[in-house]
Amino acid sequence: MAWSSIRKRETKKGISYQASVKEKAEGRSVTVWSGTYKTKNEAQAAAAEYLDGVNKGTVRHVVDKSTFKAFCQNVWLPACRVKVERAETMRKYEMYFNNHWVDFFGSLKMTQIDPAILNRWLELKKAEGLSVGYLARMQGVLSSVFELAVETNAMGTNPLKKKAAARVKIPKSNRDAYSIDEVRAILAFIKENDGIRRDYFFFYLAMTTGLRRGELCGIRLEDIQYSADGSTAVITINKHVEKVRNGGRSVDFVGSSSKKNHNRLVPLDATSTQELKKHLERCHSGEVYGRAWNSNNEDRDLWSNDGWLFHRGNGRAAYPDSYTAAFKRYCKQGGFRYMGLHATRHTVATGLHRANVPIAASASLLGQTPETFLRTYVHISDDDLVAGQSAWADELK
Repeated sequence: MAWSSIRKRETKKGISYQASVKEKAEGRSVTVWSGTYKTKNEAQAAAAEYLDGVNKGTVRHVVDKSTFKAFCQNVWLPACRVKVERAETMRKYEMYFNNHWVDFFGSLKMTQIDPAILNRWLELKKAEGLSVGYLARMQGVLSSVFELAVETNAMGTNPLKKKAAARVKIPKSNRDAYSIDEVRAILAFIKENDGIRRDYFFFYLAMTTGLRRGELCGIRLEDIQYSADGSTAVITINKHVEKVRNGGRSVDFVGSSSKKNHNRLVPLDATSTQELKKHLERCHSGEVYGRAWNSNNEDRDLWSNDGWLFHRGNGRAAYPDSYTAAFKRYCKQGGFRYMGLHATRHTVATGLHRANVPIAASASLLGQTPETFLRTYVHISDDDLVAGQSAWADELK
């Protein structure tokens, strides 16, 4: 016979309520489930839901007392390696575990993970600058971890299913677009302070094309095609770069774009092409990292780059995280608001929309569907609304 109890807890962070369900086992009471909630009503409702599942036989008794880290390493990841067909998908799962889950959930027992803990994790990841869409995708995969845990008796219920899931809220995005004056000021500041790596052209491209950071890091010299007179260029976007952790160390991962609309051609106008050539000249002259490189590897006295447009000191592809950290640093040093590097995509999308570029063309440039382009990336200001209403009123005169 199982029963529940609610305990009030007071800490420096405030008041919370711990719900638990216990059973008699070998002459003593054993906690088979517990969870922490903000209000007493939430705790009572969660305990009642669990007890109802026990009585109906839809909730399994927990036998395995594994930590999250042990369960993922010993059960979930091995199961994925058998079931998942695409190597890139498997790498993504491992990256989620190594980069975003293990530090937060690793030492917790599976039975300790509840909606309150999941919400704290989501808030933390949002503060790190991860997009709402990225959080939603990670949460979906995380739910599969919990489903397998329920099946193998490591958890009683999946905290991301049914009523429990309603208490887990992905934070709303507060990402906005930079104004044209902010873009000019930010780029001017970076140009004057871009250090040994010469970051300027990376952020110039981000602010003018809306390319994702991983896509920018994935550009190779062979992906750039110039016009007949060399005044303009086109970049083929067909891969991205990620940094993943493997066995406690960071390793490169270069993957092809998994969505068909991510593979695309991005044109550079005459001004952007001139900036590209300036960047390449700086690489060849030794301004970047203080060493010149020769992409053809003809002169061994010159540092040989592996063919990446943006690279590290060893010539290999640059890590996207390093540019996110650099952008945050530049914004802080220059006194600019920081909204995450991904805000550059929102900035470009909003600029294209205000310039009346056709939606289909704008969405194609950013590698998005027209629906996602309008729903996620375009930010409409009060001035835009006033101008739109005024233009429509003028049409009626």
